[in-house]
Amino acid sequence: MTRGTDVGQIFPMATVGTVCSPEVYSNLYPTPFLILNEKCQVLYANDVAKADIDDRICHDLTSIRRVSFLRYLKNGTADFVNWTHEDNSRPLELRIVFKNELMRCFAYKKLVEDDGFKTIHLALFVVDAKHILDAKFNAHRLAYSHTQQAIYISDESGKVTDANAAFCRIYKYAERDVIGLDEDVLFGGDSSHKRSKEILPHLLEWGSWNGRIVSLCSDGGTFQSSLSAVLVKKDQENEYYILNIVEDIQRQVKLEEKLTQNAEIDPLTGLYNRLAFNNHFDSEFKQCQRSGEGLSLIFIDLDKFKALNDKYGHDYGDELLVHVGQRLKKNLKSADFIARLGGDEFVIIMRGIFSTETLSIIGEKLIATLSAPFKLKEISYQCTSSIGIARYPEDAVVAERLVQAADNAMYQSKNAGRNRCCFFDEQVYKLASLKEERIKEIAKALTARDIKTYFQPVHNLLTGDIIAFEALSRWEREGGDVQLPVEYLPLIENDKLMIELGRGVARQVYQFCQILTRMKKPAAVSMNLSAIQLRAEEFISDVEMLFGNKGAEFCSRVSIEITEPLILDTDTVISQNITRLTTLGIKLTLDSFGKDNSSIYALKQYDFSTVKIDRIFLQSLGDDNSQDAKILTGLIQLLHNLDVDIICEGVETEAHVHFLQDRGCSLGQGWLYSEAMPMNKILEYYRHTEYGRLPVKGGPS
Repeated sequence: MTRGTDVGQIFPMATVGTVCSPEVYSNLYPTPFLILNEKCQVLYANDVAKADIDDRICHDLTSIRRVSFLRYLKNGTADFVNWTHEDNSRPLELRIVFKNELMRCFAYKKLVEDDGFKTIHLALFVVDAKHILDAKFNAHRLAYSHTQQAIYISDESGKVTDANAAFCRIYKYAERDVIGLDEDVLFGGDSSHKRSKEILPHLLEWGSWNGRIVSLCSDGGTFQSSLSAVLVKKDQENEYYILNIVEDIQRQVKLEEKLTQNAEIDPLTGLYNRLAFNNHFDSEFKQCQRSGEGLSLIFIDLDKFKALNDKYGHDYGDELLVHVGQRLKKNLKSADFIARLGGDEFVIIMRGIFSTETLSIIGEKLIATLSAPFKLKEISYQCTSSIGIARYPEDAVVAERLVQAADNAMYQSKNAGRNRCCFFDEQVYKLASLKEERIKEIAKALTARDIKTYFQPVHNLLTGDIIAFEALSRWEREGGDVQLPVEYLPLIENDKLMIELGRGVARQVYQFCQILTRMKKPAAVSMNLSAIQLRAEEFISDVEMLFGNKGAEFCSRVSIEITEPLILDTDTVISQNITRLTTLGIKLTLDSFGKDNSSIYALKQYDFSTVKIDRIFLQSLGDDNSQDAKILTGLIQLLHNLDVDIICEGVETEAHVHFLQDRGCSLGQGWLYSEAMPMNKILEYYRHTEYGRLPVKGGPS
């Protein structure tokens, strides 16, 4: 093909398959259309291209002068040239000067070859600001019309100015009735109040609001929905539009309710759980505050539930909990809220004003119901419970405080002997709070090792020799004050802190025995153990680890002192653990003999090597013919017949010594010799005794 070849011969029509003249393209393309040669010179331009770009862009077809298309490109010339030689159909964005005005275009090309002559067919689509805005507007209008979300626009007066088709369908309004509709009628229930008090103020301050509302349809029906509202200000300062997007979330809410319900049910008993209690109680309490109604909380704790699990296994404990839940539901009204808080703790919420007498009757009924025997697998088990009751507003006006009051009342029942119902008592609560603070102090003292182990000697009343030591704890307070066990041990006798204290004493006893061994002193060392310590596996394991590898001879210097009430405890764990300790070679001492009622029986329970007669007999001792003197004489004779070592506590005077010597009791412990002393004072005390200078110290053991 030559330069003079008719250009019309190289433009095949895609739709017809024939050759068309360039003028045909003028009618086919409403946008600029050009034909370029390989040098990007314009061979042909349609009328639109001439009108929009340049009248002189294309001369006579037979002219050898050709205008380069590149002169109209603002930038990207190299990219355009490379693009014209690429064999693909991707569009290229160009910046083209349209009659001195820069325009953004997308260029589409088609490469055509005929008889070795290559041309580029180029179509330009202008994308100026107006085109972009029109395209965006059409896209937005399309989305606005076809989205499944209800969208409406309201003005500052609360009137609806526009709404999409989904709004009319969801809210059940005819399209003709929407414009001018008062927005208030779209909000149901409390949401109308929420709109004026929360949504609008938030929109005016922050420009947007997102949340859940109850939407009201034209037929009076309601549905749960989510609302996203955006405030758009007009040019005038105080005028604005609000774009509201509403989505029906009823299916989502039902799913959430189902998930919440599953999350709020105790899987074992089928009762509500702690989460449900927290939510329900918070709601009920607020409603009672608004309405002035009363609210009662009943806390229930099963007595000695752990003992059931320890003896029979957790399967039996679980079955008991199931039966308890069933009995509670059977004996309470359907309006009463019942929950299992965890473990063996249950709670009941009763709304309404109930007299003390009525609540007492309910409490006693529950006590009786839960104390009836339960059939657990193959056994019959009788359970008791401790119940505490607190009332709003009598006992508390704050929700959290009411829960604490009910819990405290329940512990009042336990402390009063279990198997009973107690109402919250402010005075008892204050005392319990003081006790709690005191226990925290004791815990802090244990951590800081301010509670130390002292040792009080036991002497041979005839020779003055040191026979043994009793390990006793002392709390060294700031300022040099030393507190005796009677001032703090009763507070923690049933607390895990007692176990920690015992572990510390056991380590000190072990260390003291090693010191006495190195000093070649034959004295034995005893330590007092309580029920909670003898039940604690960690304590028993500690003692076994300390003394287990030292041999029977070393362990025989150690004695554990236990009291009569502990012996009479039928807990098999205690008896098993005592056996574990005595197997090591550790000896047993019966402490405070004669103080309680069953002393003779207590002597039969274990193989005691030593018995300590309680101090009460010497403290009240009169002349030799007094009743106390006769009782003490009889006890000493009884114990001699049992072939055990006898130590009399509370030796304070020489008269006490003479009385005991005359009756064959050769061992004594008391203030006459020494009060309990720290370990670093023991060596000095030994020096005193060796030189016959026994100091008389005042103070209890």
